[in-house]
Amino acid sequence: MSPRSILAALLFACSTAHADACHWKSDDAQSFIEARDLPGMSLLQSAPPSPATAHDEHGLFQSEAVGERAWFSANTADQLWSVRDLRLRFATTQQAERFLAEKLGELSDDVPEVEPAEIDGVAVRIFGPRNAKAEFFARATGKKAETIVGYTYVFEVGPTVAKVLLSQGGNSHTKLKRMDHAEVVRAAIARVKGLCGA
Repeated sequence: MSPRSILAALLFACSTAHADACHWKSDDAQSFIEARDLPGMSLLQSAPPSPATAHDEHGLFQSEAVGERAWFSANTADQLWSVRDLRLRFATTQQAERFLAEKLGELSDDVPEVEPAEIDGVAVRIFGPRNAKAEFFARATGKKAETIVGYTYVFEVGPTVAKVLLSQGGNSHTKLKRMDHAEVVRAAIARVKGLCGA
């Protein structure tokens, strides 16, 4: 199956947002998690920050820029099998804060919230576990799985809202838990802080 088919079958619905004094360029990769943060994973999709008008169908606030990346492991037995990294840039910090407050349900994909965390001084809202239907995994990989477990992490730094989705491999013998891969979220926070000068 093609990489695009894998992406369509397994990535969960995303939301969109906005940002402020973060100086993104259309080709700026520095706002996203990098390969060095995800050993053994490959970049499957990359959409650099761009005007968000194409995302208005989600019914969210209009942002100045939105970008995302999707990473996958070739080993379906890995506990951390996929990472989706989404950025939303607003004109001001206040707009980002208001968006987060009003649209948190959409950012969470309506998954229940669990205990939040503070990572490197940033408040992180955590949602999960997401239990994806096994047929999605089977359709993408040709392999059977009971469930795909995942967690969503949402945070805001200045005018930037970030959403990071972590999903377990369908053949993993170790179930993904809330803070099992906090280092990935920490890397995302570091990228946004660096971009925004925070």
